[in-house]
Amino acid sequence: TGVLYGPKTSGKWPTTGTSLVGPKGSAGAKGDTGATGAKGDTGATGAKGDTGATGAKGSTGAKGDTGATGATGAKGSTGAKGDTGPKGDTGPKGDTGAPGSKIITGTKAPSGGTDGDWYFRSDTGVLYGPKTSGKWPTTGTSLVGPKGNTGAQGPAGTPGVGSKVTCKNTATAKSQCAIYFPSYAWTTEGSAAATSAQFAVRKGTKIVARGRLSLRRNKAANVTIPRKLSAGSYRVAMRLKNGKTYRWTLRVR
Repeated sequence: TGVLYGPKTSGKWPTTGTSLVGPKGSAGAKGDTGATGAKGDTGATGAKGDTGATGAKGSTGAKGDTGATGATGAKGSTGAKGDTGPKGDTGPKGDTGAPGSKIITGTKAPSGGTDGDWYFRSDTGVLYGPKTSGKWPTTGTSLVGPKGNTGAQGPAGTPGVGSKVTCKNTATAKSQCAIYFPSYAWTTEGSAAATSAQFAVRKGTKIVARGRLSLRRNKAANVTIPRKLSAGSYRVAMRLKNGKTYRWTLRVR
């Protein structure tokens, strides 16, 4: 404390003394650095500090040696079908094949041809062959089957559209025609039923016959042409009373 006590009197020290420490002076100039002391002993290892932040990625190292081949893995599933590859080049032309057999058709005994050929006789329906060692067999196989049973009669057909004509020259040097008009052929347009008609027969541009006839629905009309028609083709025109006209070709033999 820098306090001076005394003097001791009657065997006792005074309880107070005089401070020998003067007031604090101003700081002096910094002294020179002292010499470095000897290295002290290593201190005990401190506790592990917290993990620092991740550093930047280092550069890629050198490629390592190839490792040993691993064991064969399990077989994988079949992959999808790949695209069709480009068309390959045309291969070389093959050798000429051996001549094939052929079928000869005729109406007489088999003739001609070469070994391996067949012969069909069309007038009898018999097939001969094959020809062997340059000879035809003397018998053949009939391709005509047995006659079948008569089939059931089919249903009646529907009337044809238009008209049909049947003509022939008679012994009396006249031509008779049966002309039939289905009812729908001359009533479908809503006109009144025709009861009569006029007809004309032409050869080229020349009229060779003409006349009139009576008509009844669904009944044949017999027409007498007042002259014999020579063989050839004729054009027939028939005009009904209601204005409807029919035309067709008439062939006389």
